[in-house]
Amino acid sequence: MRSLNLVPDTVNDKDRDLGAVLELLHRGEDAFTTVRATYRIWRHDERLAAAFHADIEEQKSRGASIATVSSRRSGPPAPAEHEEILRIWCHGDRIRQEHESGDWRDGAYGVRRGDLWWSWNSHLGTLSNQDDPKLGSGIGKEVSVMLDPTPLLSAMNFAAIGRSTIAGRATLTADATARPPDSRTGLRSLGLHQLGTGADHYTLEIDLE
Repeated sequence: MRSLNLVPDTVNDKDRDLGAVLELLHRGEDAFTTVRATYRIWRHDERLAAAFHADIEEQKSRGASIATVSSRRSGPPAPAEHEEILRIWCHGDRIRQEHESGDWRDGAYGVRRGDLWWSWNSHLGTLSNQDDPKLGSGIGKEVSVMLDPTPLLSAMNFAAIGRSTIAGRATLTADATARPPDSRTGLRSLGLHQLGTGADHYTLEIDLE
């Protein structure tokens, strides 16, 4: 278990907890060497798309140059909400992930060892960069900010709002808002994209251990 160097007793509990939140986020990747995790990911696609496009327009209004591409799905309309399960095993530079969902990624999996990766899904079949290691992959990166949250420090402003217990583990609860886009480029930090851009605020539960 890690000890935290919290701020002095002269400050109030929320300020003390905020210091702990920032330290935990900064040191998040150092908390483990091996990970076996299951993520339940829920999305409301219409709201997610509306928030994304509103955020794009805001960045454009600040001078950002952004091109977007849209497509239309054939067949019956997709459900407004969908949920998927993502399982990840991670040890050093080795990662394996598996998807469980109601779309073409159901049963999909990917394996990465350093820069080399292999993947399979029912839509594209088997893929690998074994013959061309320069080809990149998103294997292990879809929820990487959950394991290494340091990119969020430059992407968000935080406020500690309480404590809780999630899955039997003590957590600090933080309310967060996106930082304004970069004044030079008009673009928002990429660290926010895994959580979804365009939200008014985000609520995070941060493991204390």
